[in-house]
Amino acid sequence: MNERIRTLAEQAGLQYGSYDRYGLFDEEKFAQLIVRECCNIVRNEVKKYFGVELMNETEYTLDETWEQDEYVDFIIVCELKKLVDDLNQSLKRRESGHGITIFDHDVDKDVAMIRDRIRSFEQVLDYYGENT
Repeated sequence: MNERIRTLAEQAGLQYGSYDRYGLFDEEKFAQLIVRECCNIVRNEVKKYFGVELMNETEYTLDETWEQDEYVDFIIVCELKKLVDDLNQSLKRRESGHGITIFDHDVDKDVAMIRDRIRSFEQVLDYYGENT
């Protein structure tokens, strides 16, 4: 078993080498820990490749009646909206000559690449039924 999965399972109450006769292993907590770990990985990758910080889970207002996939969709939509806003601000600064390089040192190429990313993120938001 992957060492990280083992650590998460132990955090959820799994004790290796013993029978879980008392029901200490919390499957829901284990699932939440895995989702949180995946969100952290995505957050780090977005920061690494796009140079922007994503919100952490404490910044979301979640509806307790949602299913787990609805939480994921909600988080994706929130993050994409934030990325679109950040990229639009970067685009305005870059077009005015005051922004920093985002994707390319050539201003025209950089502006084109920023616009392309904005369009791509907006297409995903359209898929989720969000008006951009």
